[in-house]
Amino acid sequence: MLGLDMTQAVLVLAGAAIGGAVFGMIGFAFGVIASLFWHHAFEAADVVFLVVGGALVLNLGMLPRFAGEIDWRRATPYLVGATAGLPFGLWALYTLDVSIIRVFVGLLLACYCLFALLTYRFNPAGIARGAPPSVDYLIGVIGGVVGGICGLGPLVPGIWYGLRGLGKGEQRALSQPVGLYLQGVMLLWFLAHGSPGHTAVAAFALAVPVMLATSCLGLYLFDRIAVSTFQKAVAVMAMLGGAYLAVRSWP
Repeated sequence: MLGLDMTQAVLVLAGAAIGGAVFGMIGFAFGVIASLFWHHAFEAADVVFLVVGGALVLNLGMLPRFAGEIDWRRATPYLVGATAGLPFGLWALYTLDVSIIRVFVGLLLACYCLFALLTYRFNPAGIARGAPPSVDYLIGVIGGVVGGICGLGPLVPGIWYGLRGLGKGEQRALSQPVGLYLQGVMLLWFLAHGSPGHTAVAAFALAVPVMLATSCLGLYLFDRIAVSTFQKAVAVMAMLGGAYLAVRSWP
């Protein structure tokens, strides 16, 4: 199937379907879910290409629906921080051992999402509601570094919005611009350096129609399920998947 073996094709479709649905519901975390499947079938650099390319397509597909709600002013600290952190993440991607990258990604997801889950349980109003604006820049930097390493940059500020106690609409208004920026810059960087291989391009072509279709289902649920339910479900999936990825990739 497009030059992919059966295992790769199944993992591509599974990651695209579930990741697309989750993105449709909450506006981020496509890469979190999809990479849990794709890291077991492709090289780390190809996974990053698939994650950022897929998330960019989804963000563009959702743009007509949320364009009027995007808050570029409030997103500025995250965008500035991401610009500073992204080069460090890209350097790490091509310098560190692949297994180290996968362990890092897995542990990062597991710990960060466990922290978010505990916060949602004991302080649902938002433990970071009163954090100074400067912290938003730091979160942007971390998102940029993580984005360069594994393509999951929007996850870091995405969960941070929940920790700040923002509502569903506010989170979406910030997730869209940060995702568009990070994914757009990274995809341009990949294309300029000729990084994606034939297998990655074939996987991307197979994934796009599936993730767009399932994102429509997620968007249908967006207006019908509480955002706290979305956050907890995604955090649990990412935490368990991240832990499994870290254990499986441990040198």
